[in-house]
Amino acid sequence: MSEQQNKGEKQYISRRDFLKGAGILGTFAFAGPFFGEPLQQIMRGNVWEDDLHGIGTANEDYGAGDIIYSTCEQCNTHCTIKTFVKEGRKGQPYSSLVRKIAGNPYSPVTTQPFGPLDYATAVAVAAKGKATLAVEGRGYRGGRTCLKGQAGIQTAYDTMRIRTPLKRVGPRGSEKWISVSWEQAIDEIVNGSSDLGTPGLKSMWAFAPKEKVMGDWEKVKKGEMTQQQFTEKYKDVLIDTKHPDLGPKSNQIACLGGNRRDFMRDRIWLQGVGSINFDDHGSS
Repeated sequence: MSEQQNKGEKQYISRRDFLKGAGILGTFAFAGPFFGEPLQQIMRGNVWEDDLHGIGTANEDYGAGDIIYSTCEQCNTHCTIKTFVKEGRKGQPYSSLVRKIAGNPYSPVTTQPFGPLDYATAVAVAAKGKATLAVEGRGYRGGRTCLKGQAGIQTAYDTMRIRTPLKRVGPRGSEKWISVSWEQAIDEIVNGSSDLGTPGLKSMWAFAPKEKVMGDWEKVKKGEMTQQQFTEKYKDVLIDTKHPDLGPKSNQIACLGGNRRDFMRDRIWLQGVGSINFDDHGSS
């Protein structure tokens, strides 16, 4: 057969050759990204050293007006933190977005081992930090936070987060709930719920000073006051007039507050509500 005839014939690729070619292309496609950076280093003549950290331009700068100082609620340590907050996009469910969480630069808790800023440091200066990121690896714009603290962003914007009060709509144990407004929740907690048949705190609450009650109880034990007189005097405020040690009806209201909530326990619960039942629950 002549060379001209061979040129005129159609050329076919065998199945084996096709699979070989596809395998080679796939290998290059998969391995290419792994060799990109080393090849760039060779071309730059900088084979053994990486670029200095912190000299890139891919950042999202902020000032003092974009910062909110707060407390981390991811565990019972309650570290002080600073958050970088950015305005949310129009039409989205959040009016603002937390972009970064760091430790409070003024706090000795989150600034070890280099130490906190002086309290006299202006917030605008604290927001900018120092121009030492590429040299020291830190810009000192904020303190340190643990990984659990950093996850506060995910906690805040978790799609399964309960963002409104829930009200039971079925019998206890039915696990049927509906979302209600804060106004409705507060009203039914204070005044009671007619559809659930639960009393409100207003009808449950009554208070009498311990010293006065126990002083009269001593009179009962000494025979200076009858039990009937004592009951008549305190029937509307005590849980049980025959057991005044149980305290006033306000002790029927309990709070699950958490560790390190002394300010809430003392000021709000003991002095405000008048109940001694505040549970400092722990966590593991």
